[in-house]
Amino acid sequence: WCIDAADQATAFTARVPPDRQAPVIDQIRKALGPQGLVSLRRGEEIGEGYLADHDRDFVIFYAILLLTVALAAVGMLNAMVISVLERRREIGLLRSVGLTGGQVARMLLIEAGAFGILGGLLGLAVGIPLATVSARALTALSHLDLSFELAPRALSAVLAGAILVALLAVLYPALRANRLRLSTVMRYE
Repeated sequence: WCIDAADQATAFTARVPPDRQAPVIDQIRKALGPQGLVSLRRGEEIGEGYLADHDRDFVIFYAILLLTVALAAVGMLNAMVISVLERRREIGLLRSVGLTGGQVARMLLIEAGAFGILGGLLGLAVGIPLATVSARALTALSHLDLSFELAPRALSAVLAGAILVALLAVLYPALRANRLRLSTVMRYE
């Protein structure tokens, strides 16, 4: 039973074997009268409606996830630009002892890759327990039989995505470090 604010039943659920559904529906219609029955749906239809609602909600979730990844990329870009600016003298010294601009750029790419690996592993370490709790809460609230499983493909995609975001975020600072003039850098500070 579903009771509204006026203590009136607005809906109820009945389990009826398939061969007895037609007579039960007729009895419900007779009991409620011509104005009483608003709609009649089978359990499969109700379940499909719940799943459609959840699919819509997950589209919103994926949009929020995309914005979070974009924000993380901007934060990583900011950190790498500041890192290159703060280390201009160090980069100049490395260039003066023989490192090429490409080698400095590779050094920054390796550093960003390490940040991506650490960030991805930390994200998985925090995200897996949160996802497990969220799935259990969603199952409890929706009364749907939802399962949560860790797919190795998804886990590797998260880790690869974190590394990719870090590497893309360091491209601009790496190119900028590659173009530093030794004379300008050595006079800096």
